[in-house]
Amino acid sequence: MGKELYRNKKGIGKKALQKHNVDFIIAATAIEHQATLVSHDNKDKIFEILQENYSHFDWEDWMS
Repeated sequence: MGKELYRNKKGIGKKALQKHNVDFIIAATAIEHQATLVSHDNKDKIFEILQENYSHFDWEDWMS
């Protein structure tokens, strides 16, 4: 669900999406544990896009 949302928003193919698998696993783990994910994600904006579209996902960038 989140992967397809990200792929559609960024306009990337499935092959390019594969390099972000670990990021989606980390996000899913944070959601499962109702934890806040802290990460500096200024290039790909994965966590920012997820947070904008999923109210139950909490992410903070402490570097900005």
